[in-house]
Amino acid sequence: MVVIEGRRRRHWPEAVKRRIVEESEDPDVTVCEVARRHELGPGQLFSWRKTFRERDGRVPFRSEPLGFVPVEVAQPEALPGSSERPSDAAGARADRIEIVLAGGRRLSVPMSIDPKRLARLAKALEA
Repeated sequence: MVVIEGRRRRHWPEAVKRRIVEESEDPDVTVCEVARRHELGPGQLFSWRKTFRERDGRVPFRSEPLGFVPVEVAQPEALPGSSERPSDAAGARADRIEIVLAGGRRLSVPMSIDPKRLARLAKALEA
């Protein structure tokens, strides 16, 4: 530990920083969890992540390759409270999954979509 201007500061070797950064990139944990585990502030860990990504020539804050999923968002056929009922068969295809989101919006995606990607997409659209 180093004392600078009356304040104690820890020195983290590069190898330790890199190990903590790699731990924080696991999709099953949050940066805050990792920071707490190592008695760091989350801001410090985000700073280390950015530094290592730039050094390694990687795109900042992206743990998986970018990709697009074909998505179709359809407006509801009837307004909530209306006596009309939307047709369940209208536009339905056997090779797609259709999800009705809050507000009656429908999300239609290929059945081959990765479930994790679908969950992130639905969460983003409902936000």
